[in-house]
Amino acid sequence: MPDYPSSNLNPQGAVKVMPIIHLALLMGQVLFAVVVYFITPQKGFSLSGNDPLIFAGLALAVGGFIGGNLIFKRWLRLRRMPHLPRK
Repeated sequence: MPDYPSSNLNPQGAVKVMPIIHLALLMGQVLFAVVVYFITPQKGFSLSGNDPLIFAGLALAVGGFIGGNLIFKRWLRLRRMPHLPRK
């Protein structure tokens, strides 16, 4: 495999590409949800308490949201430490 010099692999280029990648991943999830909605014979769902997977999914979503916020805030706090050397 040839080793090509790549001048566009820098942090600024990565930041420019991230929204495009994020949008592509989001559109894949939206497309999947639309296809599933239209091929499902029974529309809707029930929160009657018969299916524990619904509650497990909701708990995982809430836990992931809270965990992501905590990790991000901790990461920001570490980045703002004055004793760390700046580049």
